[in-house]
Amino acid sequence: MPATHNPIEPEELLAYLISGQTLEALVGDKLPSPRALYAAAYDLYNEGKFEEALPIFLHLIIVNHVDKRYYDGAGSCLQKLGRFKDALTYHGVSTLLDLTDPLPAMRSAECNLALGNRELARENLEHAIRHARPNKKLQPLADRAEAMLEFLRQASEPAAPTPKTTGATQLASSLKE
Repeated sequence: MPATHNPIEPEELLAYLISGQTLEALVGDKLPSPRALYAAAYDLYNEGKFEEALPIFLHLIIVNHVDKRYYDGAGSCLQKLGRFKDALTYHGVSTLLDLTDPLPAMRSAECNLALGNRELARENLEHAIRHARPNKKLQPLADRAEAMLEFLRQASEPAAPTPKTTGATQLASSLKE
């Protein structure tokens, strides 16, 4: 006789998830191992197969909505695919899951720059610098964020006016030489 199960009411499921539990804990071993799926998605990403890695990362988010690695993976895939606005959503959740990790803020800055959102990019870069600078391992990221921030500052400053030269001025200059 097939095993029967009682379906979970939506309110019960919501309460279960709000309590900090994951679907992974609820369904147990009925799904492929999240560790194996993450390894596969990670390998696909590193091979440049972003469209293939993305659905795996999204599946993992459904199974365990509190593991920031899955949001990092999905956001990075979307960013590589040029879907910057969508990527910002996942980088944002990743930032919320760990406010001290500067990498999602850096990726958000890149997306915001691609979308022309300079002010948001500046805020993202400042967040990344604030959290990367104290960690010696993250100095290259902090240096890159500072360089990008300086570029934004310089790009927003008005260019110095160049003196206008007239034909007479050019002639006088050429006679001096």
